[in-house]
Amino acid sequence: MHPIRLVRPTLAALTLAVLAGCGGSDSTGTTPPPGGNTPGTIAVALTGAPASIQAGASGTVTATVTRAGGFAGAVAISVEGLPAGVTASADPASIPAASGSSVITLTTSSTAAAGTTNVTVRAKGTGVTDAATTLSLVVTAAPVAPTPAYTLTLVTPTLSVAAGASVTSKVAVARSGGFAGAVTLAVTGAPAGVIATTSAFTGDTATLTVTAGAAAAASTATLTITGTAAGLVNRTATAALTVTAAPGGGVTPGNIPWQFCDVTNLPAWFAVQDGNGAWTRVIGANNLYKFNLTAGRGGVAFVTQNAGSQTYVFFGTTAELTDLGTQQCLSGSSTVKKVNGSVAGLGAGEAAMINFGGRGASPTANGAFSIDSAADGPRDLIAGKSATTFSGGGISTALSKIIIRRGLNPAAGSSIPVLDFGAAEAFTPITKNFTINGVGADQTTLTVGYTTATSSSAALYVDISLSAAVTRQYYGVPAAQQLAGDRHFASAVAIASGASATAFTSRLATLFFKDAVDKTVTLGASPSAAAITVASTTPFPRLRAVSARQAEYGNLFTATYAQINGVSSRSVFVYETVGYLAGAASWDVTMPDLTTVAGWDTAWSLRSGVSTMTTTIGTGYTYPAGQSGGAPTTDGMVVKQGLRVQTVTP
Repeated sequence: MHPIRLVRPTLAALTLAVLAGCGGSDSTGTTPPPGGNTPGTIAVALTGAPASIQAGASGTVTATVTRAGGFAGAVAISVEGLPAGVTASADPASIPAASGSSVITLTTSSTAAAGTTNVTVRAKGTGVTDAATTLSLVVTAAPVAPTPAYTLTLVTPTLSVAAGASVTSKVAVARSGGFAGAVTLAVTGAPAGVIATTSAFTGDTATLTVTAGAAAAASTATLTITGTAAGLVNRTATAALTVTAAPGGGVTPGNIPWQFCDVTNLPAWFAVQDGNGAWTRVIGANNLYKFNLTAGRGGVAFVTQNAGSQTYVFFGTTAELTDLGTQQCLSGSSTVKKVNGSVAGLGAGEAAMINFGGRGASPTANGAFSIDSAADGPRDLIAGKSATTFSGGGISTALSKIIIRRGLNPAAGSSIPVLDFGAAEAFTPITKNFTINGVGADQTTLTVGYTTATSSSAALYVDISLSAAVTRQYYGVPAAQQLAGDRHFASAVAIASGASATAFTSRLATLFFKDAVDKTVTLGASPSAAAITVASTTPFPRLRAVSARQAEYGNLFTATYAQINGVSSRSVFVYETVGYLAGAASWDVTMPDLTTVAGWDTAWSLRSGVSTMTTTIGTGYTYPAGQSGGAPTTDGMVVKQGLRVQTVTP
């Protein structure tokens, strides 16, 4: 055995043993610091947390740290437990000793899943225990990008047409999802003997025209209008079509023709009245309606549908109604076409006013333009370059160049040579003065245009500044650029001071003249007040207008009644000539009751209780010495009108 070795305890060991025996250590075995102080601590709190963050977006929350127990060091901020697609960054990432907060930015990717996650925001300092708090992070789904699309709606989805007649309806397009492209239309489903076509869109509407041949059999069918747009799914609208037999077995016969040529606005219904007899529907073919009048006078009524319905009623002598029939087709063509072109020579702030085939374009910059629905056949083109000035709520134009091209007949869809206002064919207009007499205290406007023998017409000068000036400058075409049948026309309008949009009086005088020289026109007297009453309320309201016949406005009287409500708008235009009046001292015009006539659609009638804007116009023609009758564009002729606007509720 080894001997036992005795070790003398050291002083330090003895001291520790004594202290232990006397309970001198804490429960953790850690010696308290001198003075009895506790260790330093930190705490963290969140403020301004977002309610939710959309995928693909970001949000912020502020982390505020509180120090205690003598701790004053930097504190690092971090975020733990973030879901996929979400990142976090703190600014600052380490809060310095002199600061107490950090802004945490939470960023979500566009693919981050929607949902709620509890994440931990941790604060960490050297020598102190970490502090943590929980943030409820809500991620919402990103919005779905709108899908470009469009829909088609037929304003009149139920159509009825008699053999030998035509009917129209408007087709409306509603674009959505940022789609702004072109839509083309095609029609299928027409029965035998029926032709269905659509026009190009003008804005958001196109016209569906259904023409039944004289031999078309009575039948029903569903027309399908299909829209096509680049890159989009085709859309359709349908119309229920009923074809009925023509009264009397075919087209209504007669010697008085009314031919319609504007394929964008053809009649949906046509009727005549012989003398004071009953109204009778007329069945036409190829937009030509024929009838006879045996009483020496009568009436013509027809309906068009363009953003609502328009009913036109003309009362006149046999000769006047025969003449009016030819004027419905002044373009001389029942077909139209699209013509393309381009403009050069426009400067800053300048625009071109272009007219061809009864249609116009107004490009405001050099480059391409197009004219839709121009009348076919040889036409004159008139174009002007002008700068427009806006002042005091009015508009005036300064014309600097004119181009006139004669007898153009481009093929449909083709392009004409560039209209270059800097080239030799562009000429400078003449500047002359136009004096308006009889203005009084009213405010006046002046519009000057030019027309040629091919029924081409264009505005050359517009001044609607509503000033009291009686003499104004205007622009005209030099004699060297004119041909036989050309002439200017200048329209001066005086509007009563203090007029409102729904109640005012105005006077108009239009002078037709060939040579651009200083001109003077005298306005007529204030028009007589018209009494508007309700002639009948059954089955729909019919209005009556009575007014004294003034000599200077004594050739024609017009009463217009308009109930405006978008595609459901209804307007009625009633015209009465002095020949029909047969010498009576007063105009007395009553809307006829057309509801009993075959084919009348009650949707065209005015409605009771609806505010109706009423316009009455007296018109007079003054011919130069040695002339009488003739077209209203006779050189030297003056047309005067007195107009009153008021609002009634039938």
